Amino acid sequence: MSKWRKLRNWEKQKEYCIDQIKFMKERSKLLSQQEDVCTMCGNFCAMKDE
Repeated sequence: MSKWRKLRNWEKQKEYCIDQIKFMKERSKLLSQQEDVCTMCGNFCAMKDE
């Protein structure tokens, strides 16, 4: 799952998570703001290649 988080591949991450409903609920909170960040560190992502 960390591989997909690093690549910011949300569909693969959803596929491998235990609770897909919770994943989508948390993910939807960010979709209105930014597509390219996760809920773990948001804009302060240490793995993001900018």
